Amino acid sequence: MPNLPQHDLPEPFAELMRLGNSWDASVYSKLAGQLRRLHGDAAAERLVGIASDTSFAEYGKGLEGNRSDRREYTRMHALGVLERMPEEAAACLDLLVSLLANEEDDELHEMLPEVFGAVGESAIEPLTAILRDPRHSSEVKAVAEEGLEEVAALHPQCRDGIVALFQSELAVTEDTALAGFLVCSLMDLDAEDSLPLIRQAFAAGRVDKWVVDLPDVELHFDRKRLLSEATAGDGEQDAAEDEDPSFEKARALALELRRRCEAGDPPPLYRPSEPDENDYEVEPGQNDAPGQPYVAGPKIGRNDPCPCGSGKKYKKCCAAQSS
Repeated sequence: MPNLPQHDLPEPFAELMRLGNSWDASVYSKLAGQLRRLHGDAAAERLVGIASDTSFAEYGKGLEGNRSDRREYTRMHALGVLERMPEEAAACLDLLVSLLANEEDDELHEMLPEVFGAVGESAIEPLTAILRDPRHSSEVKAVAEEGLEEVAALHPQCRDGIVALFQSELAVTEDTALAGFLVCSLMDLDAEDSLPLIRQAFAAGRVDKWVVDLPDVELHFDRKRLLSEATAGDGEQDAAEDEDPSFEKARALALELRRRCEAGDPPPLYRPSEPDENDYEVEPGQNDAPGQPYVAGPKIGRNDPCPCGSGKKYKKCCAAQSS
């Protein structure tokens, strides 16, 4: 299928149509530098225009099976480049925010938060307005919320204000899915002072447990606390600690927990001391040998790519949809 007339883009914009299912950050950075030199602020506006053009989806229609046309990915690549042009993106922030209007545009919604995070502090006000506007859907608010989390993560001076915003929204929202995303963001931002508020929200039934459940929240902050204590213990110990043998045992356990977490092998919530013969029930006709205990697979991080292959983050895909 030849290019549609509206897609006869000049170079280097045309390169976006040739990238296909490839997400190379170095290519994005190279294109951002070229566009900045050739077009300045106008390049950012052109990129937003490309990202908003839903007609790129036409190239994938009629293809069989899992086949795709590389031009289908042009819109996402435009945002990938724009993320590397934060000053230029900030100059057209209103246009960027307008991309949230289509609540079913999952492709853009997956990449927009990173662009808002790159823009930084100037993105806080418009995203906060969306988060607090009752006219917006849960999907649109979730993208604004994740954009604010990205700002907090990339710009430490903004963290405390955004944490306070998330806490205030969690205290009042009746949208259970959004509340779940807010809890996830407070976990990602290590806002342990939010724990009492989070418990209240769960107790009131205002958090979707398919997004995140309270035991996961408690375990997250318990691990953080243990790691913090282990790190603090690397320095000098006071006399009372030196005299208490249980302190060294607890510190050794905390250090082991830190090592396992850093290695990607966190311990489970509990571990039975010894298997009991009554732990396994054998159905009549089955092998008399006891069954094998359940072994959990690797834990999927909330910000990891979803294992279903959608390309979305786990917390915004199967973690939110499982039932």
